[in-house]
Amino acid sequence: MRTAVLVLMKLATAGLLAAALFDVKIPGGMRPRMRVYLMDLSASTSVAGAPESITPTDAWRLAAADARRFDEVVVLGIGAEARVLYSGSPDRFPVDPPDEPRAQETDIAAALETALLRIAAERDADIVVMSDGRSTRGDVRRALLACAARGVPVHTLAIGPLRAADARIVRIEGPSLVDPKEPFELSVEVESSRDGTVEIALEGTGGRRAVTVTLVREVPRLVRFDLPASGARADFTAMVRPLDHPDACPANDSARWTVLPRSDSRKVLVLSQRPSAAAAVLRAQSSLSVTESTSFRDPFEFDAVVLDDVAARRISPEDQARLREFVSSFGGGLVMLGGPESFGPGGWSATPAEEVLPVWAFPDETLALVFVLDRSGTMNQELPGLKRSKIDAARQAILNVLDELRPRDLATVVAFPPVAPDVWALAPLRADRAPLRAALKPLDAGGPTELVRPLREAVKLLSDATAPRRHVFLVTDGVTAEGESAAMFDSVRAEFDLRRIGLTFLLTGDRPSDAAKRLGTPVPVTQWEKLSEILGRLVAESLDPVVTAKGALRPVGTHRETEGIASWPRPARINRVSTKPGAALALACDDHPVLAMRAAGRGRTAAVTLSLAGEWAGELDRWSDLSRLLTQVVLGATPGESGLYRLAASASDSDVLVSATGPESGPAELLVDSQSYPGGRTGEIRLSRTSRTGWEGRATPPPGTTYFRLRDARGGTAIFHLPYPPEYRRLGPDADALAAMSGATGGTVVRRPADLAAGPPRGRIRRSGRAAFLAAALVLFLLDLAISTFWVKRK
Repeated sequence: MRTAVLVLMKLATAGLLAAALFDVKIPGGMRPRMRVYLMDLSASTSVAGAPESITPTDAWRLAAADARRFDEVVVLGIGAEARVLYSGSPDRFPVDPPDEPRAQETDIAAALETALLRIAAERDADIVVMSDGRSTRGDVRRALLACAARGVPVHTLAIGPLRAADARIVRIEGPSLVDPKEPFELSVEVESSRDGTVEIALEGTGGRRAVTVTLVREVPRLVRFDLPASGARADFTAMVRPLDHPDACPANDSARWTVLPRSDSRKVLVLSQRPSAAAAVLRAQSSLSVTESTSFRDPFEFDAVVLDDVAARRISPEDQARLREFVSSFGGGLVMLGGPESFGPGGWSATPAEEVLPVWAFPDETLALVFVLDRSGTMNQELPGLKRSKIDAARQAILNVLDELRPRDLATVVAFPPVAPDVWALAPLRADRAPLRAALKPLDAGGPTELVRPLREAVKLLSDATAPRRHVFLVTDGVTAEGESAAMFDSVRAEFDLRRIGLTFLLTGDRPSDAAKRLGTPVPVTQWEKLSEILGRLVAESLDPVVTAKGALRPVGTHRETEGIASWPRPARINRVSTKPGAALALACDDHPVLAMRAAGRGRTAAVTLSLAGEWAGELDRWSDLSRLLTQVVLGATPGESGLYRLAASASDSDVLVSATGPESGPAELLVDSQSYPGGRTGEIRLSRTSRTGWEGRATPPPGTTYFRLRDARGGTAIFHLPYPPEYRRLGPDADALAAMSGATGGTVVRRPADLAAGPPRGRIRRSGRAAFLAAALVLFLLDLAISTFWVKRK
């Protein structure tokens, strides 16, 4: 008996060790159940429909009641991207939905993929899609395959308006380029979700035209409008209005179309702050069609943009970025002319536009700056209307200027009274400005005024600097200490002049002392809210961005922009800039660049540091070849050859047909660049040859306005307006799409709330049994040892 027991225990121990070795799984607890609800946030689901329609709010409350049966719930909002609306215990699930903005696009695929990422492997889970089933972006089929592979069923509940009475514009067909002398035709296609009578109107050049037609449910109707010849850009708006029933969705009742006159002339936009002399010169050329504007206009319908003495602050950063995209992605041209508010003085340094120009807006010289800041007790005075002290405003202005300096520029701040005995500089004079910012931010005011010693400290700091341009900005109320005589200030001024260090005196008080006036004419600070702008402008001027010309213009090399010109005049003033590597220099004056060009992405840019303004022009206003030079510069920046191709676009509710006509010798395929607005997205479309002289291609642009341009060849610009956001192309649930989602994953179509009750079946978690098997083997081993020792065999 003893032997049999010991053998059985050894076999059992061996079996347990083998199970531990191969990590045999054992049943654990019940698996937690999880449900992920995908709520459609698209605008189309909120349109009013029949009373039995399920609204997004109804769907949310249905989910709140259903969620109580699960261990964990997640709610994702479906829009252009998936957003988490709720995640956690069902006990805290809010009854009312959050106030979320309505989306203009729907990406069900992204929501499904996000839901899978939220589902842990040890959970029994399913997904409930509460949507109209209309996805405007993403690959839903691929996302459903991923759900099926994971074994996660997708159930669908149809929400959105049922039997909504909606008339809508399907598309506009017409030319984007027309002969200025020939009439043309625009066609408007409309459709309605119910039988009825509608008015179709077209507003634009020539007034308003309207017709009344009877529509049959879901049967499109095409209405043609004959329009007179247009010698200028013409914008049209098409509208549809039901006459015998209210319209459920006004958002899809209108669409726009733009017609541009066909011309072999290059289209040029001249932006200027005042009537532009350059525009008048260019307008006289038959090869150019010039549009002049004092405010920014979207550049994409033009071949080139000319900035005539325009300050950067007059064009928003977003519009400057559009100028950059117009050149680099769209193949347009950009020409910047000089003047007192152009290049460096105009604030164009480190802007999107400067990125594509052939020159740096400032001379390529390192700048060493010392800001001598008065922090005496008078700087604690609060500024009326700003709710801040003078020291706060001055400190912030210096911080802003430090952010605008180039990485290689040197800077520091000398404060008086000193921050510690004989410690005047807040940080070393270096390009690394982090220590300076850290020391400047907590700087406060208090103590007496003393000017001579901090100014001499600034001179000492700059004397050791090797930067070509050195400058001191003194920010003070101009009050001097007792014992600081006029002779002492004369001596300080002489040190600045001897060492060729510039000095600018910003006066923060009412008037300076007579001794302080020996430093130079102060710049009074009266508009404290603009102190950053004033100080930034003064820093720019410290680089000498404008010089007086001593000699005449001088051509450099042979370039098409300067060919055919024999004599060259002397301008009065020019902007100082630095030519970028890779740019072609065509003109110079006194060794300063005057005309430079470069390719920038798919476009070309030119910089001309001359100005036709009266005090800058010099001999330019009497120069017979001025028109020739400017015209050749602008033509050199515009794309391709003139008149080889014609480009057009036709709009529909789902895509756009882009077509081109051209010579029989053209290639089998044409490339078209596109640029959307707003959003700034760029794209590429391939047009395939469809006839001896024709090419066609289709694109799906985003909502808004899209511009098309042939790459490497002029063909004008076709302008396409997406009629309305894609959410409004159809209203009401797409039953077939929802059924396909459920069928692809083994889910169900939820037709009533009770259908949600099932949920995923609850299974058991299978855990590793290694620890249990080893523990049991240990117990058996000890028991075996005890039996062997204490169970004595009877004789």
